[in-house]
Amino acid sequence: GFSCLVLNPLLVNKFFTASLRKTKTDKIDAKAIAIMLYHIYEQLPDKSSLPKDFRDIAREREKIAQQIATVKNDIEKLLTVLFPELERIVNIYNSSTLKLLSKFPSAHALKNASVEQIEEALCPKTAGRPVKVSAQKIKSLAEKSIARHWPVKEMILVQKIKELLFFEEQLEFFTNMLREFCKEASLCQDIEILKSIKGIGDITTMHFLAEVGNIEQFDSTKKLIAYCGIDPTVYESGRFKGKSKISKRGNRHLRRIVWLMSVGVVMHNEYFRKYYNRRRAEGLVYRKAILAVAHKLLRTIWSMLTKKELFYSNHAPHHLYEKDNFL
Repeated sequence: GFSCLVLNPLLVNKFFTASLRKTKTDKIDAKAIAIMLYHIYEQLPDKSSLPKDFRDIAREREKIAQQIATVKNDIEKLLTVLFPELERIVNIYNSSTLKLLSKFPSAHALKNASVEQIEEALCPKTAGRPVKVSAQKIKSLAEKSIARHWPVKEMILVQKIKELLFFEEQLEFFTNMLREFCKEASLCQDIEILKSIKGIGDITTMHFLAEVGNIEQFDSTKKLIAYCGIDPTVYESGRFKGKSKISKRGNRHLRRIVWLMSVGVVMHNEYFRKYYNRRRAEGLVYRKAILAVAHKLLRTIWSMLTKKELFYSNHAPHHLYEKDNFL
C-alpha cells in the first residue's frame, strides 16, 4: 500500500499561492502538493503517533460531555419555572432526585402526591443513594412554592431527564473505552507522569495524550505550544507594533483541554499558583495569566514526557522559567 502523510492545509495553501499564476485546477493542485513534498520531505518528522481511533474516542467523549452540560442547563432552566426552591435543599442531579422528578416533574405534581409516594421515589430499591431531605420537607416546600403549573414544560423536563441519563450512560461507556485503550497502547507510564502534577486528573490526562499523540514529534516546546494554538502572533510595521494575541491556529480540542488543565493546577498546585499570582501582580488580567500558566505547563509537560520524569516543583528545568513576553 501507500504511506500517507497529513499536511497542514494552511502551509499547502501558502505554498500554492506563492505562484504568480491564478489558475486553479485539480491537476495543478496535485502538482503543487507533489512539488511541496519534494522540497520538504526530508524535514517531515517520523511520526510514530498514536492510532487515530484513540483521538476519535476522546473527541466523542468530549462531545457527549458537552451535550450533558447543555441538557443540565436546560433542566435547571425548566426547574426555575416548575420548582425553583428544590435546588436549595437537594442535589438535583442525584439519581434519586432525578427519579423523583421523572415521576413528579413540578411543585404542582409533588403537592398533589402523598408523602408515601414521594418516599418511594426518593428511596430506590435498585440503585442510587437516597437524598438526605425527608419526603415531608419536599412536599411542604412544594406547597409553598411560587412555581407555575405548566404541563408542557413538565413533559419537556421528563424528556430532558431521559436524555441526561442516556448521555451519562454513553459518557461512562466512552470513558471506559479510553481507559482500556490507554492500557493497550502502553500509556500507563505517561499517564502517571502527568498525574504527578497535582491538579491534573485521569480524564484530562487521557484527553491530552489522545490529542498530542507521540510527544517525540515535537522537538521543542515552541512547536507543542504552536500545535495547541496558544502561540503569540506578532505584527510590526515600521514604528507600529500591534498587540499580540494567540494564533488559535492549532488544535482547538487540545487548546480546551490545556485551558482546563491550567485552571486545575492554579487551583490545586502551589507551584503553578505562585506563578499565576506573580503574573497577576504584574498586571495581567485573569485570562492572560491563565495563558501564561498554560505556556509554563506545556513546557513542564514536554520536559517530563521527553525525559520520562515525574513532577518535582523544586527541580524544574531552567527553561521552564522563560517569560511569556507576549503577555
